[in-house]
Amino acid sequence: MRQQIRTASLWSLLSEAAVRVITPFVFLVLARLLTPEDFGLVATAMIVVSLAQLIGDAGMSRALIQREGDTVATANTVFWMNLGLGFVVYCILFVLADLAAKPFGDPRAAAIIRVQGLQVLLMPFVSVHKAVFQKELNFRPLFKLQLVTAVVPGLISVPFAMYGMGYWALVWGALIATVVQAVVVWRQSDWRPRLGFDRKLAASLLGFSAWTSGQSIVAWFYQWGDTFFVGIVLTSAAMGLYRTGTALILFVFAVAIAPLQPVLFSAFSRLQDNLPGLGDALAKANKAIAMVSLPIGTLVFVFRDAAEALVFNAQWQGIAPVIGWAALTQGLAWTVGSNAQAYSAAGRPDVTLKLNLVLLCVYIPVYWITIQAGLESFLKARFALTLLAIPVHLYIAKRLFGTGILSFFDQVKWSLVASASLAVATLFLSRFVFPQPSILACGLIGCAGITVYVLLMWREWPFAMQLLGLTPGSKAE
Repeated sequence: MRQQIRTASLWSLLSEAAVRVITPFVFLVLARLLTPEDFGLVATAMIVVSLAQLIGDAGMSRALIQREGDTVATANTVFWMNLGLGFVVYCILFVLADLAAKPFGDPRAAAIIRVQGLQVLLMPFVSVHKAVFQKELNFRPLFKLQLVTAVVPGLISVPFAMYGMGYWALVWGALIATVVQAVVVWRQSDWRPRLGFDRKLAASLLGFSAWTSGQSIVAWFYQWGDTFFVGIVLTSAAMGLYRTGTALILFVFAVAIAPLQPVLFSAFSRLQDNLPGLGDALAKANKAIAMVSLPIGTLVFVFRDAAEALVFNAQWQGIAPVIGWAALTQGLAWTVGSNAQAYSAAGRPDVTLKLNLVLLCVYIPVYWITIQAGLESFLKARFALTLLAIPVHLYIAKRLFGTGILSFFDQVKWSLVASASLAVATLFLSRFVFPQPSILACGLIGCAGITVYVLLMWREWPFAMQLLGLTPGSKAE
């Protein structure tokens, strides 16, 4: 299974990299053609559409991956359930689009919601096939899928933006990309839905998906709830700055870390009858991820002002704090980023849902209070909330898997020390050696900081080598 995981991780990494490397370049080109207000307006609509997509999926894709048994029969049932539910959800979305756009104070969002909402109808033609591939740890076919769908939005949106279509360039680019994604995944897969519906199997799937669906909807708040508060309190331009800055950071972390998540869920699911083993695998996964996420977050925070000056034009002034604080928040959050995957794989998707519901009681008032003081106060509050959530996840992991709370800090201590040293070294160089931002200066400073980090991580070199399968040993297996 270790070899399967490594192979799947490689293809998942390549698949995600196809999107996460190409997409930021397209994003930055569009940022020079469009305004923050254009991006903010589309983000407003996507708050609503993304929630509709989650409701339309109803957690069935994850239920398909987790369930043991006849994959073909399960996939067929999931497809027809998602197709029927997606149709109902889109009809409701179409009728209530004006009402959904009202809190944001811009009636143009209603038309975007109706057009972008067509993705809800298209989703079953993509999600079921992808879930089958993930269940089988077969990530190679998804590479071509991700590569094609990474290119299509740029091929559509950039010319449309050049011809003055404004925010509609973003809308049509995303929608056409979804159509192409459906075509490609059907060509890659031998599975086809057939007529027939197993009610007993559907009822069994709903038992698991009810929790994962609720978990996903609550997770939607953590992904879009911050944007919602920014949208209803601040201007569309501020929302464009916020959403664009955070999206760029998500791209950065997605290239390095996010591809491992579907692989880990599939691998964790195979250990669902061995909870101590699952807990050990989770601990090693979090340790490995922290070795990557913490230095990335630190480096981006240090270079936040240089990124604004070198990458964006004058109309994007003010995006630097968004980039910096979002990077620190993501770097820290990913140190327990695989915990939710482990909870679901162990057959306890309810854990994440219950935890997130409790944390919402803190997050919502903090969001509302801090956004009144401005965007930067809001960003710092989000970072503080991430600090609050980590010990809670550690306590839950201890209860479920017997993983020691203090052992987590012992595992990540060298990553923390090396990242702090990286920050000191890069800040010193950027202020006293290379005070004027340039691409060359940033490259030299970055290389120096990474060198400091790698040297201080010498105690973890054996773990990293074993994790990559480059040396024999059992410590990281």
